[in-house]
Amino acid sequence: MKKQSSASGDSAIDLLEEAVHLLRGAPASLYGVYALGTLPFVLAFLYFWADMSRGAFAREHIDRGAMAMGLLFLWMKCWQAVFAAGVRSQRTGQAGVPWTVRRLGWLALKQSALQPSGLFALPLALFVMIPFAWVFAFYQNLTAVGAEPGGLRDTWNTAAWQANIRPAQNHLLQGLLIIFTLFVWLNVATTMAWLPYLLKTLFGIDTAFTQAGAKSVLNTTYLACSFALTYVFVDPLIKAVFALRCFYGQSLQTGDDLKSDLARIRATASTALPMLAALVFFSLASPVLAVSPTESDTPTAAVSPADLNHSIDEVLQRPEFAWRMPREAEKESDSERTTWYARVIRAVVDTLKDVMKYCIKSLGELLKWIGDLARKLWPNSKPDISNPFGWASGWASFLQILLLILILGIAGLLAVLIIRLWRRRRQPHEVATAAVTATPDLNDENIAADQLPEEGWLKIASEMMIQGNLRLALRAFYLAGLASLGAREMIAIASFKSNREYEMELRRRARALPVVQTAFSQNVAAFDRAWYGLHEVTPEALQQFQTNFEQIRAC
Repeated sequence: MKKQSSASGDSAIDLLEEAVHLLRGAPASLYGVYALGTLPFVLAFLYFWADMSRGAFAREHIDRGAMAMGLLFLWMKCWQAVFAAGVRSQRTGQAGVPWTVRRLGWLALKQSALQPSGLFALPLALFVMIPFAWVFAFYQNLTAVGAEPGGLRDTWNTAAWQANIRPAQNHLLQGLLIIFTLFVWLNVATTMAWLPYLLKTLFGIDTAFTQAGAKSVLNTTYLACSFALTYVFVDPLIKAVFALRCFYGQSLQTGDDLKSDLARIRATASTALPMLAALVFFSLASPVLAVSPTESDTPTAAVSPADLNHSIDEVLQRPEFAWRMPREAEKESDSERTTWYARVIRAVVDTLKDVMKYCIKSLGELLKWIGDLARKLWPNSKPDISNPFGWASGWASFLQILLLILILGIAGLLAVLIIRLWRRRRQPHEVATAAVTATPDLNDENIAADQLPEEGWLKIASEMMIQGNLRLALRAFYLAGLASLGAREMIAIASFKSNREYEMELRRRARALPVVQTAFSQNVAAFDRAWYGLHEVTPEALQQFQTNFEQIRAC
């Protein structure tokens, strides 16, 4: 998690990250508050939209429907203000001001008096474009600070002041939110378009959407539903972002962000400080236990500043510290430095000019090729000034554009395929080499049983028996037994363990296999006598060792 204070600056991305973090940790009751106010308005809006666009008796109850929509709009804004206050309380870590009848009355009065003007101001500002960011931030701030104490003028002035501070953050923040909203709408619209066909394909459910085909997508009710769902998904994030923005804006005067951070640190320190104090007191590195009375009473000899500087200079002159010293740069004349910069700038400008000329030329050739292709595909169409490519109208134009997009997509895929084949052809072919496992030296005391599998040690033991070296064959059989037990997780092979430790570990893990314990104990005793006690290894002793090994493998 990022520091809470990082979002108090001008970074819009940090503000978005903190808003997402607060929403992820928000309780379900906070989302319930938002849903209680927003869902009734959204559902009523969809019903009102469908009724007004297709209903036969829409004119008869349009006045009652509009009044109901207005009341539900004010209802939604009041609960969204409560939601913003909850987000702010979650950020500060303190309980909010209790909701009294007086406070609820002021909240409803402020939202009813100030929010309806946004229905006219926001479309007008969007048409003008330039002041839209300030107007949008102003009405979002009305929701964010609407639950705070104060009258209508105080709320208006606070929201206007919050909209004017940090304009760069405000514009970047709204740009990122617009991009995010666009992608959410594309996902919602695509899901709504393909979900009926998915139900028909998987479950055979035929709905009115699948029967209507593409016409079900090209209507206003479908667009209204997609916009409403996108609003429900994105608006909590917008409310949380502007609630945090208002909180940090007011903290410039009140310091509430620092107070909340200090309160959080104090709460954490109150639980950890006693434990830390006890740990320091009882630690061996504690000054109470580490310093003896005689050492603390002994005065320290003073060092003069001249002697200290002389010692520092001597240390810095040593060869091991010479690489830290800065290298003296060669001084260049003003004429050489100016000529070098001018030469570099001239080269960059010439390169940019060439790139721009090439891009313009390529774009012109591409447009000319598209026009020629369109005229070849539709020779009967006549281009004019308003229709330079001779497109048809209606569904014929849509099919023409779709065919052209399909042709361009196939050409792009072919280009990507050619580029990948060319890159793969240029890549050097890797020659597969088989890893050769080195044969361990049985005379090495640091050899481990997990260097080879069981079959590898048995192969070495057979070779040693053929060579007549029974002592090394005995050790190979012993390592094969360890590898077999390690593969079955009866022991854990480690270089620091002794044979006695392996024997004790096997007793703990293989209590139900007394035959394995006995055979392994006999092999450990025989191996210790032959390897460490320098006893002669006879063929009979090796045969008995091998018999015990076979018993270990069989269990």
